[in-house]
Amino acid sequence: MALGESYLAMGSSRLDYIDQSVQILERVFDRSNLPLEVRLEAGTKAAIGLDKVGRDFRSQDMLWRVITLVEREPALGLNLGASGKYWLARATLMLSDRLIANEARNEVEQLIELAEAMKLPGVNLIKNKL
Repeated sequence: MALGESYLAMGSSRLDYIDQSVQILERVFDRSNLPLEVRLEAGTKAAIGLDKVGRDFRSQDMLWRVITLVEREPALGLNLGASGKYWLARATLMLSDRLIANEARNEVEQLIELAEAMKLPGVNLIKNKL
């Protein structure tokens, strides 16, 4: 994970570093044996990297993957620590911005319901944008 973060930080000087970062972070996200909080952080950071290089559709797909990781069992979201809730809330906010821009109101409302069920911070920010 640290290597992926390092490449992400250096990505402003060379775009191929972003690609390497995203590959590493996606591999971390896909490892089911890792703690949920680590996977949420890796997935959200991969989406941030994809944003930096203009791969909006892949970034949006990654954000959906992060959210659906917990969506299957919202009780998992209630048991997350501060770090996990932060990364899940950040992914939710990033995705809601995209969906609002694309006028996908139903999907935004689903995100709001999920965020409220898991008591994530930032729900009011999404509601105010609608």
